[in-house]
Amino acid sequence: MLPRIAVYSPTPAAYADHPTGERSILAVTRAALSLARFQPFDVAAPRAFDKTGDADLQSRLIREAQAVAQRLTSSWAGQPPALWYTYHSYYKAPDLVGPAVSRALGIPYVIQQPSISRRRLNGPHRAFAQANLEACAAADLLFWPTERDLDGLCAEGHGDKLCYLPPSVGALPHAAPAQAAKSPIHLLTVARMQPGAKQESYHRLAAGLAALADDGGDQAWTLTVIGDGPAAADVRAPFHALGDRVRFIGSMSQAEVAEIYPSADLLLWPGFEEGVGMVYLEAQAHGVPVIAEELAGRAAFIANRLAAPNDPADYARLIRETLDRRQALSAAARGRIQAFHAPQAAADILRRALMPLIA
Repeated sequence: MLPRIAVYSPTPAAYADHPTGERSILAVTRAALSLARFQPFDVAAPRAFDKTGDADLQSRLIREAQAVAQRLTSSWAGQPPALWYTYHSYYKAPDLVGPAVSRALGIPYVIQQPSISRRRLNGPHRAFAQANLEACAAADLLFWPTERDLDGLCAEGHGDKLCYLPPSVGALPHAAPAQAAKSPIHLLTVARMQPGAKQESYHRLAAGLAALADDGGDQAWTLTVIGDGPAAADVRAPFHALGDRVRFIGSMSQAEVAEIYPSADLLLWPGFEEGVGMVYLEAQAHGVPVIAEELAGRAAFIANRLAAPNDPADYARLIRETLDRRQALSAAARGRIQAFHAPQAAADILRRALMPLIA
């Protein structure tokens, strides 16, 4: 019988009814666990998310989580899972359930993509930040996907239980050999139109494209934007000056987006304050080079140079540079995904890391 693994994420975006990066990562994680010869199942537990820093909300969610932990402990007492596996615990959405259940049942506890920020202990998220610290301390193993959070985890003394798990795609598409860029050049952006970091990324993208247009040159281009959300009006406003070169087509399913990738010459997304951008992996898996801004750890899974943060002129230059080398960068991008971010690579790491905990 395959070892049963309880899979949980405190982040609502991981279970959203619309495409999100976190939902994609959680789906890929389940698939990799299955490929690694485990039996993952979703835990029926509420999410713990506080966007703004509401002390009363945090207190209520902590109390509710304690009751849920007691219920799960009782229901699983006769036949507990082999391991509890949490995806993404951080100061806005800590795992309030897994540590208590794992401790009561005597099973290993693992977190994928933990993030620690001690300065949040003195802010409005202090209760959740403390709970997240305690969850990371309780973990037997911490899978880290990018260097962005590595320093914070090491500073807390977790170095001996860290394991590198590169971000992974769900499946490798059959990509045709890269061709020279078409005319007009087809640029693509795929992102939700959410307030905050994604909204800022869209503004930076618009500024970069304005610099590209002002730069002149003889390359005609169009941009297709796939995505929608509550910040749509604000997101679209700075693109108006670019006229009919920019086309907004709203939300699409992941399968529909996969059909668009082969027609794209470049994937554009600055990725302000984003850790693992699944869109970067998915585009490169189709042989589409990506244009992103520099961020700690991002160079590990992007095949070409990264743009200086919030520098429209550099972003425009990088678009032109990448187009000049598109065929070589397309092959390099797909090669990197095949070597380090394919499903089997993730499954092999999970098997090697988790089996000693449950053997």
